Amino acid sequence: MPRFFFDFHDNGLALTDEVGAEIGGEQEARTRARLTLRDAVADATQHRDMGSIAIVVRDDRRRAIIRAAAHWSVSAEDRA
Repeated sequence: MPRFFFDFHDNGLALTDEVGAEIGGEQEARTRARLTLRDAVADATQHRDMGSIAIVVRDDRRRAIIRAAAHWSVSAEDRA
């Protein structure tokens, strides 16, 4: 089974996955990246009004093959 590495980037903080996970293939890695990104953004938006998070997936040769990213900004509307 192929090994994929899921690096986490959050507003300039980078956490590199040195262990990786054996999963079924690239499509499963893409799904896992999306779900991880969704959960990270849901948590972060409860604490911050703006930011960006990315999940970069690397293959067993350590090449980046998938990037899932989200950027958000929450602000009050001007009511003139």
